[in-house]
Amino acid sequence: MSQHDIFKKCGKRGVDRLLDRDGERYRDHVHIRRLNKLFDDSKNTLMQTLNGREPLSVICHGDLHRETLMFQYDEHGRPYDALAVDFFMLHYGSPALDLASFLYMSTTQRVREMHWDELLDTYCAALAVSVPPGVCVPGRAEIDAEMAATTVNAFAKTMIGLPFLLRTKNDELDSLVTSDDPVDYFLALGGDMATECLAEIVQHLVDMGYTDVGRDLHSDPAENLISKQFVHICD
Repeated sequence: MSQHDIFKKCGKRGVDRLLDRDGERYRDHVHIRRLNKLFDDSKNTLMQTLNGREPLSVICHGDLHRETLMFQYDEHGRPYDALAVDFFMLHYGSPALDLASFLYMSTTQRVREMHWDELLDTYCAALAVSVPPGVCVPGRAEIDAEMAATTVNAFAKTMIGLPFLLRTKNDELDSLVTSDDPVDYFLALGGDMATECLAEIVQHLVDMGYTDVGRDLHSDPAENLISKQFVHICD
C-alpha cells in the first residue's frame, strides 16, 4: 500500500460521510467532483501542491499545528508568544501550505464558519508588519488564490494527523485492523468523531472552492487580478 493509496482512501473517508449527511446538496457539487479527481490522481496532486509558486514561495515548516508549537502564557493564562518545533519536514513552497495545515488542524467547524475571513485577514496584516522594509508580501487576494491551489495538501496531512490526535487508548493497531490492508488502521483511527471532523473539513474546503490544484494562477498579470494585489512594505 503506497502513501498515495492512503491519501485516496482516507480522503474519501470525509467525502463519503459528507455525502451521507448532505448528499442532496453536495453529491453533484463541482468541487466534490474535482476533489475526487484529485484523490484519484493523488501522486500528481501532491506533487503539484508542493511546487514552488513564485514570487510567493517561502521555507515552510511542513507540519504546522498546535502540537508542533510551544506557547508562552501571561499571568492570566493567555498565550502571547509561540515557538515552532519539529522541523523535520521543512520544504520550499507556498505559505498557504503551512497556513491551511495549521487552520484545519486547529479550528472547529463553528470557528471556520464564523471567523475564517478574520483569521486570513489577521494573518495577512501580521505578515505585512513582520517583514523587513522593502519586501513584497502577499495580500488577501494572493493568499486566497494560494489557499485554493494548495489546501488539498493540508487536507492530506489533516486526514492522518487529526484522527491521530483524536485517537483514544482503545485505538490500538491490533484492535483497529480487521484485514491485511494497513490502510484500515488509518480509516478507523479516531473513530466516528474523526470521521465527522474530516467531513466538516471537506465541507468547508468545498464551500470555499479550494480545489484549484495545478492551475497557474499567476501566469498572466494583465488578466489576473491577484497579480496586481501585492502589498508593498517600504520605508
